[in-house]
Amino acid sequence: MARKLNIGCVCGCGMGSSLLLKMLVTDVLDAHKVNATVDCYDSGTVASDVNLIVTSSAFYDGLKQQFGDKMPVIVIKNFNSREEMETRLKEVGII
Repeated sequence: MARKLNIGCVCGCGMGSSLLLKMLVTDVLDAHKVNATVDCYDSGTVASDVNLIVTSSAFYDGLKQQFGDKMPVIVIKNFNSREEMETRLKEVGII
């Protein structure tokens, strides 16, 4: 059985753009039948068991500095682009 992924969508408050990212990533993962838990976080409270962070360009540098090589951090520019999300998830080997 494949391990379940824990994906964190991150924005400033954990309630705005992270929610949009959560809906988008969940839609893409469901379409590809990937088993994952997707949660929203503010930029200062990302859980330690997260396997992947999805965020906007505004938070990338800080998250990359904070997590380094511990986990991938991907940036989504267009929160309505399923194609962009699929591309980024393929780049990190999720789908």
